[in-house]
Amino acid sequence: MAKLEGTFNPFDLVDFEIPKAKRKEALAEVATYLKEEVLSYVGSAKSPVDGENFEPLSKAWKKIKKEKSSSTKANLEYTGDMLDHFDVKVKSGEVALGVYGPKFAVDKARGHNQHAGDEHEFLPIRRFIPEDGEGLTPKIQKKVAEILENYRED
Repeated sequence: MAKLEGTFNPFDLVDFEIPKAKRKEALAEVATYLKEEVLSYVGSAKSPVDGENFEPLSKAWKKIKKEKSSSTKANLEYTGDMLDHFDVKVKSGEVALGVYGPKFAVDKARGHNQHAGDEHEFLPIRRFIPEDGEGLTPKIQKKVAEILENYRED
């Protein structure tokens, strides 16, 4: 299985301690929230990394997409084979956002996020996976901090 992922430590967003016994549960809740929120941003044709709108589809690609999909937005959803493999995992006290699956799905993600990958380096940059150590939008980070607040030591 191929993968493209970026990790970050949500505990770096807060200035309080979370008991070790609660950290796994806190990270699981953060991971669930992040998966839903990232997919929501992408569905709205926005980057959850920087909050900017994705570059619109070209006229030619919009026409092609319209034949297969009800949306002509640059929402990274055409066949579904890339976003179907998007997940947020808890790894070593951090969260990892990525596409985990067949090489073609990972190559599409790599093309959109890094302008690299077999046959997909031509794709416009539409970042939805942060680089290692990079965060997400301030709005998303604020919500992550609010989630962690529920697990803070009394």
